[in-house]
Amino acid sequence: MKAIYTYNGEDTEVKITGNNFTMPAYAVKVKAEFERPKLEITTKVEPSASDANVSLYSDSQLASEAAPGATVLIKITPADGKQVKSIKVTYVDNNGDTQEVPVTSDRTFVMPEYKVTLTIEMKDGKFNINSASTVNGTFIIEDATLGKVIDKAEKGEEVHVKTNPANGYHVKEVYYTIGSDSTHNTINQVEANKDYKFTMPGKQVTVYVVFEGNKFLFDSITVSAGGTAKVLDAEGTELVAGTDKIPVGSTVTVSCKPDAGYKLDSIEVSNPGGGKHATVNADGTFIMPDFQIKITVTFKALVTNLNVNKNIVDYGTAEILVNGNPYDPSTGATEGDTITVNVTPLNGYAIDEFTVVTISDNKPVTVINGNTFIMPFEDVRVKVTFKQEG
Repeated sequence: MKAIYTYNGEDTEVKITGNNFTMPAYAVKVKAEFERPKLEITTKVEPSASDANVSLYSDSQLASEAAPGATVLIKITPADGKQVKSIKVTYVDNNGDTQEVPVTSDRTFVMPEYKVTLTIEMKDGKFNINSASTVNGTFIIEDATLGKVIDKAEKGEEVHVKTNPANGYHVKEVYYTIGSDSTHNTINQVEANKDYKFTMPGKQVTVYVVFEGNKFLFDSITVSAGGTAKVLDAEGTELVAGTDKIPVGSTVTVSCKPDAGYKLDSIEVSNPGGGKHATVNADGTFIMPDFQIKITVTFKALVTNLNVNKNIVDYGTAEILVNGNPYDPSTGATEGDTITVNVTPLNGYAIDEFTVVTISDNKPVTVINGNTFIMPFEDVRVKVTFKQEG
């Protein structure tokens, strides 16, 4: 209710408390506005309240009541495997008779002059079929009758899984899980068309397809004198030449152990028929190719009696250690030995330069921690120069 007075052509509202106001020094106009009370909407979901989640909206707001004449929107979210069978809005009139309110195709109705009951009847429907992600191939899920791609099916319906392995791969396993249960339910193959099929249970499922590389024979391994070698699959299990087959794309390891005085020279992976090779990494691993393989491992003897010459410019001395022991020029060093050069400058001097090079071609040798290096397979020269301190 409003009370308004007009002065100089402008309307001014007078404050009303309850139904009282203080009269201003001008004539006022009192205007009363009324609205119809909202009426209750009772919602029922049958046969079970858990079959659907229902929300009502009036004037774009969530509502459990509405004013007569207002349009009410019904939003229904069925539970998995359920669908709407019917929607009915009814009320009891003043004569005690039950009347039905029309519900539109977009699920709206106009609120009558009475409180109403909204009854939503549900029935069994389709359950969700989720497709798990996979690698090295793809798959689709179809209904058995029309061959259409589906993501839902009714309980008892036959469902087909069509697989498409990538080149060099094949299907290892097809299965589904039910709801949150991780148990594998095997999906069997249909011999006629190589598809896989299962009967839809009365719950949501997730379908998995696992692809693995085609397997090729590990034909043979040849190991030279000077060490031993074994071949391991991706799980670390030793493989038997001439018997075991290895999946394409899996990681294979050639584990080599040189004898004393030897080192690994090379690992070659090739086709027994020739012409094809697989790349072997520095750590002895390779990816199984799509052909039968033979492995050749070659060791070679470490070079011994190598010379470590030292070129020490004045103003200091140097001691050479081989694996922690004093260097003996009569026996020399062996390829792979750890060489340490302990340099002692004279008073007032410091090391200016420390280099190690091969004598044959003056190629630099990597120095570790300032005075240590690994002996290469040829003679070396150690050069140390000094500078005056201060």
